[in-house]
Order: sequence, then C-alpha cells, then structure tokens
Amino acid sequence: MKNKVINFLKENKEVSAYSVVFSNITSKEAFFIKDKLDMNRAKDVFHVVAEIYKDFEADGKKYRGSAKIKISLQDSDETIKKKIKEAVFAAGFVKNAWYPLPTPKAVVEKELALDDPMESLLKMQKCVYSERVDGANINSAEFFATNTIVEVVNSEGIDVRFSEKRNEVEVIADSGAGEEAVEIYGFIEQGEICEDA
Repeated sequence: MKNKVINFLKENKEVSAYSVVFSNITSKEAFFIKDKLDMNRAKDVFHVVAEIYKDFEADGKKYRGSAKIKISLQDSDETIKKKIKEAVFAAGFVKNAWYPLPTPKAVVEKELALDDPMESLLKMQKCVYSERVDGANINSAEFFATNTIVEVVNSEGIDVRFSEKRNEVEVIADSGAGEEAVEIYGFIEQGEICEDA
C-alpha cells in the first residue's frame, strides 16, 4: 500500500509536495460489570492519511495550499488516483503563505518496545481488582490496551517510523458508606503501566 500511494502521488504532476501518515493500530479491550467480564473485543486497523500540497502564485505572492484525504485498503487504484486529483483541486483554493516541509535532518525516530496488548489488559485488570476498600465496590470498569506503529513519509525525503502504546482504565466505583450512596468516576491513561497509579 505504501509504495502504491507514493507512486500515485509522484505520478500526478499537479502535486507539488506530499506528506503521508500510515498507522497500524492493534488493541484489546475488556468491559466489566462489577467483577464479571461483560464484553471483550479486539481490533487491528490500518489507516492512511495523505496531505497533498499545491504551490501556486496569485497577485505576485507564492502560496502553498493543502488538502487531506483518507485512503482505505479497499480503495481501487482508480479511486486513490481520483482522491488525489480532488485533493489537488481543493488545495488550489487554500491561500497559505508558502512554507517548507520538514527534511530528514530535522527528524528524530522514536521506537518503543511494544507490549502484548492482552498482557497489558490482564495487568491493568489485576491492579484494579486486587485491592478492596470496605463499603466500596467497583460498579463497572473498562480496559483498553493499544499499540500503534506509525510511518511518516514526505516528498522531502522523510521516511520515519515510530511506535506508541496507550493503556487506559476507566472505573466507576460506588460506596454505600455514609448517609447516601456515591458514585466516583476515575480515568487513568498511561504509556508504560504504573501499577501504583
């Protein structure tokens, strides 16, 4: 897919410059009611977003217009070419003062060691359900473990990959202690899982 998209962008002579982000996202998710698993799901998705630039002059000034398109793995070659053509047309109406795109000298790659999303999910679940407080219960909990691998390619020679991980816990606890029952909402988002948090 990467080579196909880049080749189509290079083939279109009206494209002055481009930047493409390829994202592969894998995740595991679990939804609990009290301490019983209610639903779980997984996803493995691939996104392609291309920003297409068109350089032009108007009234003696140089402009760089841009437009973004989303490309699906199911798009035919003709559909991709059509989206590129439509984006070039749209970019011609955007009058941003001309600016350069980043070059390879300005880029730092960042690779993280990615964990197995299922292991991360189980680790978060264990943390949430391991400690109990008298008079308080977990009403519901949701766990999300996501790995994303991103590749950014542009017409100035950048071709860089980096990875990121996101682990999220959303908990609603209720307490009957005191005169009135109370619900408390909590949300934690982390890269590396910190069990103390």
